[in-house]
Amino acid sequence: MPSARYRDWFDAIRNKRRVCYIYQGKPREGCPHVLGLDKDGEEKVLVYRIVPGGSQPQWRCLFVAETAMAGPAHGRWLEASSHKQRNSCIVDVDIDVNREAEQRFDWTGVKKQRVTTKTVSQKSAKKKKPRTR
Repeated sequence: MPSARYRDWFDAIRNKRRVCYIYQGKPREGCPHVLGLDKDGEEKVLVYRIVPGGSQPQWRCLFVAETAMAGPAHGRWLEASSHKQRNSCIVDVDIDVNREAEQRFDWTGVKKQRVTTKTVSQKSAKKKKPRTR
């Protein structure tokens, strides 16, 4: 049975959610793309890690057991064209954000997410026309 941390990562991938997390005691931020098991049966997640200071994001394959989900992160979802290639750190894939990749998760019932630019405050700031009777 998958761990609670594994289920958190699964949910983040399914919803294409950028997240804040702790890895080996250090705060990190990134966009998880692939979740599954490595060749030794260990739970792993492939994350497109956002590096502070404006550096280019980097691919990192993490042991799920060494992570702790801190919550959603602000900012847009990021991915790279290099993700179209098969990764080598996860050999038994449960879910991959690339819907065409070989995996156990069935994306057919999941709607593709649209990115919107409106925030909650912009939506509530709209003035409604008064009703006439």
